[in-house]
Amino acid sequence: MTIKKLQQVLVQGAYNAFLLNLDLPEPLLGEIQSFINHNSILEISSTGEKVCCMRCLKAHIIKKAREMNASLNYEKLSRLIDEKTGHEGYYLDEDRLVEFDMQTK
Repeated sequence: MTIKKLQQVLVQGAYNAFLLNLDLPEPLLGEIQSFINHNSILEISSTGEKVCCMRCLKAHIIKKAREMNASLNYEKLSRLIDEKTGHEGYYLDEDRLVEFDMQTK
C-alpha cells in the first residue's frame, strides 16, 4: 500500500490510542468512531483497519469537542496525531466541506 505516510492514515490504531491516552467523554468517542466509519477511504481486509485522513479527523475532533464543551488535552492530541489540523481552514466530512476555525487550537 503506497500512501504518503502509513501512520497518518491508519485510524483504528489512532482510535485505540485515544481510548488509552485521552480522557474523553463517551459522546465524543462515539463521534470519533462515527467519523472514522463514514470517512474511511478504504479498509484493509487483512486487519480490518480503516483508513482516512488524519488531518480531517483531528479537525473534526477539535470542532466536536468545542461544540460539546468537552475538555480536550490539545497537547496530548497533537502528540497522538502529529499532523496539521484540517486543510487550510477546512476538512471533509463525507461529501461535505466543513469550515474549521483554526484561530484557537
